Amino acid sequence: MATASDEAKKSGGSKGHPIIRAYQPMTQSISHVLEAIKKRVVPVWFVTVGSSVKTMGQEAATTWLENMNKQPEDEDEIKEEQRNAPVRPRFICSDDGHDRILAAVKEMFVHLGVGDRIRLPVGLGNKENAYTTTGHVALAATFVRAELEQIAAVVRRKRRGKYNGWYDRCRWEVITVHPLMPTTTEPWRGLVITDANSPTRCDFDHPPVPVNAMRTRTVRARPAPTNTTERTKEVVTAGSAQGHTPEVGPSTTEAATAVGATEVAEATGTGASDEMAGDATA
Repeated sequence: MATASDEAKKSGGSKGHPIIRAYQPMTQSISHVLEAIKKRVVPVWFVTVGSSVKTMGQEAATTWLENMNKQPEDEDEIKEEQRNAPVRPRFICSDDGHDRILAAVKEMFVHLGVGDRIRLPVGLGNKENAYTTTGHVALAATFVRAELEQIAAVVRRKRRGKYNGWYDRCRWEVITVHPLMPTTTEPWRGLVITDANSPTRCDFDHPPVPVNAMRTRTVRARPAPTNTTERTKEVVTAGSAQGHTPEVGPSTTEAATAVGATEVAEATGTGASDEMAGDATA
């Protein structure tokens, strides 16, 4: 076991006084904060459905995860616009699903102490609206999807006191949620998307990475690097396993140099890294 002096030597501090950088405690708490939010958000979605995480059956969870875009079974009959249509998960896009995501977002605001984002009706015929962003909706949907996927796959996630992959999961959920959001800041089904007019609200410096083999979204593995200075990866920009072919394009970024073979194993379903294997173990 490493002693304080060992840690001090590694970090450049004096004996018995290791250097702790300000960001370290903050980053260590992120996973716990997200878990605390998830504990409040997920039950609200399930209760509104009239169920719970423990009582919902595998078939029901699978139905909620379905893509509502119906396509012909014959591949030759699928039109181009059908292939490119945004994925519409039932747990987000159906009337019941939308109301439950809305309730989950409101519960998240109450939990975080920003209940003033929920505005009461100001006139006859008006509805209560939650002033939110695309990211808030995506985060709530991320938590709900994770639970539904586990129920559908009949597995439970092994809890760990470290990073649980929520950021990567949310990055994928943003791809799904973004095209489903309104393009104006007018009230829409109980929501006001305050960043709807921002064209870069869903832009990131690097594309999302594969999460694990359990994702309902189709993910292709990155090809092996051709040299030690540059790695090429395939980036999934849209798509779903439920009837959609993801759009894949090659890109090279500095971030690719940090990608190991474990992520390729996760994406192809041949294995999982230690960190993500704990995210969904039978």
